Amino acid sequence: MATKCWAADNGFTFRVLRTPGFEGTAGDELVNLAGFSGVEQENGDIDLFLVNLRPAIEADGKVADQRVHGGNATIEHFVTGPQAAEMKHVRTYATHGITTPNRVTALSDKSFYVVYTSTRILPNKDLEKIDEVNLGYGVDNASIDENGDIWISAFPIGVEIFNAYDDPYNAHPPSAILRVRKIEGEYVVEKVLEDAKGEGLPAATTVVHDAQTGRLFLSSVTSPFIAVCEPKL
Repeated sequence: MATKCWAADNGFTFRVLRTPGFEGTAGDELVNLAGFSGVEQENGDIDLFLVNLRPAIEADGKVADQRVHGGNATIEHFVTGPQAAEMKHVRTYATHGITTPNRVTALSDKSFYVVYTSTRILPNKDLEKIDEVNLGYGVDNASIDENGDIWISAFPIGVEIFNAYDDPYNAHPPSAILRVRKIEGEYVVEKVLEDAKGEGLPAATTVVHDAQTGRLFLSSVTSPFIAVCEPKL
């Protein structure tokens, strides 16, 4: 797949969505965002599920020592729309089963999926390995498009991604995008895109593929911009 890419500020309009009525943690009205996904409804509404890595709070309302209390993450459900200027808070999901999630997958307006392991617990409490795909790269997040293909952000030189965490505006680690498909029962891995010198793409930890347009959207928590790649016809 040949592509051409540019920073999103060259062709897309950014909108900041307000969150009226969302209390946040102890009234701070903030979302400590890690990852999110959404699902579009037939009426045009978009249900967004956000990972909120909120801090633990003491009884007096002060922030607790996270090293002692551990994770206190929630999944926040909002509803918005294509031209909306805000998103309405619907529900907070808080449970012992959700501790430190990185990504959440929206399935419908009433369900979502959070994964912690690729194993299955057997009746005797052992873990059964389900499957394995050898990618040959250090990787981060994966997303699934409408075709069922898995798109994965990868790091050709894994250790260099840490430079972006220390200096996100000046570090330019190499990036790559992999596509994984299952053909005749076997996983097939294809490298779709690579910026070996870190010249154009962000230090991408997430990639999303729009199966209708063929566009790839790349970004990360350390990237100062979003890159959009168009398929080259």
